[in-house]
Amino acid sequence: MIHLKRRVRALAAGLAGVALFTPAEAQTNAQADQASAVTLREVDIRAFIEDVSNATGRTFIVDPRVSGRVTVVSQQSLSQRELMDVFMSTLRVNGFAAVPTANGAYRIVPGDVAAREPATSGNGPTDNTYVSQVFSLRFADAESVAAALRPMLSERGQVTANRRGNSLVVVEFGSTMGRLRDVIGRLDRDTSELRSIQLRNTSAAEMSRVALSAATAIGEEGRACPRRAGDEQQCAGVAGRRPNA
Repeated sequence: MIHLKRRVRALAAGLAGVALFTPAEAQTNAQADQASAVTLREVDIRAFIEDVSNATGRTFIVDPRVSGRVTVVSQQSLSQRELMDVFMSTLRVNGFAAVPTANGAYRIVPGDVAAREPATSGNGPTDNTYVSQVFSLRFADAESVAAALRPMLSERGQVTANRRGNSLVVVEFGSTMGRLRDVIGRLDRDTSELRSIQLRNTSAAEMSRVALSAATAIGEEGRACPRRAGDEQQCAGVAGRRPNA
């Protein structure tokens, strides 16, 4: 009866053009927790997915475009968690990714599809799956930070600058997101300076107007004093009558 059910389910999945790999019904929790040794050379990737499904108890829904052969060699037995890590990494190396679904299953899809459907950062295993995160910047210009991040992205990673809100939307593998977060934190710092200059031969009010005009002109050419979209000028001068500074 079990075999019949599995054949009916496989037939239904085949008619839909999608392979559905589920763990064997007779597998017990104790079997699922056992360590598994992996030594596979040039095996069909779908057979590999089915083996991992049986070993871990996970359900995988495989996109029809997923095909090819993989090689995985381990010198020691792997726990269920370690096997899943190896599995996710193997998919990534071969241009595929596992996208978590709401019911706990995984969709195995090409990498470009996964990049268009990223999970929210912090939801489930993310090291080898695409996640999206929004970064609101306080000091740095969003477009400048985006330009600095792009060389660090994977082939299908994306960063979009939102000038109106001065924020970034980043889509990248979870394993890279932490490094990108650190870089954004280093770039998004207040670099403004406050100096008081004592004047002798001109009024502070007049010098303030001249200095601000010069800073604005430099900003238009060299971005020393740029404007953000929707923001006031970032450079400012304040004249003090007593003392004349």
